[in-house]
Amino acid sequence: MVQLASDRDGPEDRLPVLVRSEPPAVGPRVESRRESRRLRRGRGPLVVKLLDWLLFPVQLVLGLTRSGYFLLVMILMVMLVAFKSGRNVPFLMAMVMIAVLVGSAFVSKRALRRLILRRAAPLRTEAGMPFRVFLSISNAKMLIPAFAVYAVERLPGAPWLRPAFAYAEAIPAGGNENACYTLTVRRRGIYQFAQTKVESGYPFGLFRSAAYCRIPAKIVVYPRMMPVSSAFFEETDRRIEHIRTWRRTPHEEDFRGLREYRHGDNPKWIHWRTSAKLRKKYVRQFEKPESKRITMILETVINPRAFNPRRRAHLEMGVRFAASLGRECLRRHYEFTLLVDAPERTVVKTGSEASNIEELLDVLAALAPPQEGSVGGLLAQANPVDLRDAVVLVVKLGFAGVGEGADETLDVPEGVPEELFWEVTIGTKRFRRLFGRGVGR
Repeated sequence: MVQLASDRDGPEDRLPVLVRSEPPAVGPRVESRRESRRLRRGRGPLVVKLLDWLLFPVQLVLGLTRSGYFLLVMILMVMLVAFKSGRNVPFLMAMVMIAVLVGSAFVSKRALRRLILRRAAPLRTEAGMPFRVFLSISNAKMLIPAFAVYAVERLPGAPWLRPAFAYAEAIPAGGNENACYTLTVRRRGIYQFAQTKVESGYPFGLFRSAAYCRIPAKIVVYPRMMPVSSAFFEETDRRIEHIRTWRRTPHEEDFRGLREYRHGDNPKWIHWRTSAKLRKKYVRQFEKPESKRITMILETVINPRAFNPRRRAHLEMGVRFAASLGRECLRRHYEFTLLVDAPERTVVKTGSEASNIEELLDVLAALAPPQEGSVGGLLAQANPVDLRDAVVLVVKLGFAGVGEGADETLDVPEGVPEELFWEVTIGTKRFRRLFGRGVGR
């Protein structure tokens, strides 16, 4: 029987579909911290066991629980009465109590011997969504079962998150038990599991022994998604069609072939070399681009010397919006390109493949704000191909301070129509109106 416990349990219908990492064929052995240190120093297993027996009295005192210390005080009081009275009954009572205390410590330490721990955790999840971590505890002892085993885990990068634990009531000899716990990480990032602490207070709860096991694993926590208004895509479609309809000079990249000249064709499209060779007028044909593209430039510069929590909150809102817009573009068959300083200049393009959106979300999950840079610099270094026939969306953070581009003004890049160049600031009414209900508040 396995009892489950967690930091915060979420409802079953909110659990996302996760890709769980497969547990290793042979998990790492659970060992005490002192034992692992001595083994790293080059001491053999026999020396380690001898030192454990010599230090057992010290470990006994340090590992006592509150009930164990209470029993220790009772033993001292009974021994004091026995020495003063000189009778055998108090001595006998004291010896029985000492035997119970020492036996409890011995059984508790033996319960954690030769345990093997495996973990199956999600590779990726979304901030604010609960996910389950599964633990498998195997008992390699041939005769002695293990009882009341706790496995305690924590994420070092999430100090606000309380340690989560799973509890296995009984692990038979040569068998294994499965346990799980639920975690909810509310901030994006890449988190590494720390050492797993395995402890047991069996049989009387007077002594609690602990051992440690390290299973390397990491969890990528994506930014929490938010709704993107359909009015934004309707306005985007209208502007793109307007530009494509009234554009008189096609781009050379859209060249498809040649055909004979017809009345009404633009003379600028005549291919004079072919016309002179064939003695007929031939014009160039161009394909009408069918793909719809959005290029987003996100401001991420934050001065570490300036304490500006509102700007940091806007940065997290911008990261959430970039992730949500990329996912929505994938669903609507748009091509999405993100230019961001993270802290180095990074360009991520998404197409129709789901793996591309995973690359985008990985970049946003690990994004760290740079100390230097500007939106104008990103715009100037952008590839003209990424800006051609695309809606260029510049998202600024607002609440800019010294060294954060407070007075920066942006010019429309060359070759980009003004109708396709948008500049918005997070927290403004325009941002909330275009990009979903309740966004940016």
